[in-house]
Amino acid sequence: FAYNNPNLKMSKSNVIYFTPQVGESWSDWGGCFYYKRGTTVTVHIAVKLGTSNRVRVFNLPVGYRPSATVVAWGGGADGEVPDFSFCETYDSGDVMVKSNSQYALILYSFDVFA
Repeated sequence: FAYNNPNLKMSKSNVIYFTPQVGESWSDWGGCFYYKRGTTVTVHIAVKLGTSNRVRVFNLPVGYRPSATVVAWGGGADGEVPDFSFCETYDSGDVMVKSNSQYALILYSFDVFA
């Protein structure tokens, strides 16, 4: 992870792990976490959703939210068929994820400005 890179000058305390509100964190894929470095927020979602519906998995706190909707694509698979996952992060902080396979692996970054 980012704190393993000495050039970024980050520590584990900068990384905030969270439990998804739907499904379960998939620790084999790194779990669910976010961090902020300067004005850049990075979100990592590794989750077994338990549904193929679009669901809210988390709400980012104030200071970590984008000023407009951020859309990201990632991977997903059910062990047999590779798939994609889709994520929307709103200025309200809501992080919505959809994956037909019910598994999502998404890593994305965006800038926030004070």
